[in-house]
Amino acid sequence: MAYSRTKPPWHSLGSALAWTFGGLIFVWLGLVEGSSAGTYAFGIGLLMLALGSISLVGLYGTDLVVECRDLKERAFGERRSKYEP
Repeated sequence: MAYSRTKPPWHSLGSALAWTFGGLIFVWLGLVEGSSAGTYAFGIGLLMLALGSISLVGLYGTDLVVECRDLKERAFGERRSKYEP
């Protein structure tokens, strides 16, 4: 398989939100259920929540940094060199 610079198909907003909200549901079920099944549900929910959060940061984290940098440049009139990241 050739190297591709595009994001994999599972790395999308819908997928990230599904993992995040699914994780919240499992955490809630784990807290409500008191048995060992609740402990497993809580652990699975934390994993799902972590995966969803990481996906959301990966999707929108860099865009947010660039947007904040642009806002700062417009507000304070700072110009960056085109070679500076």
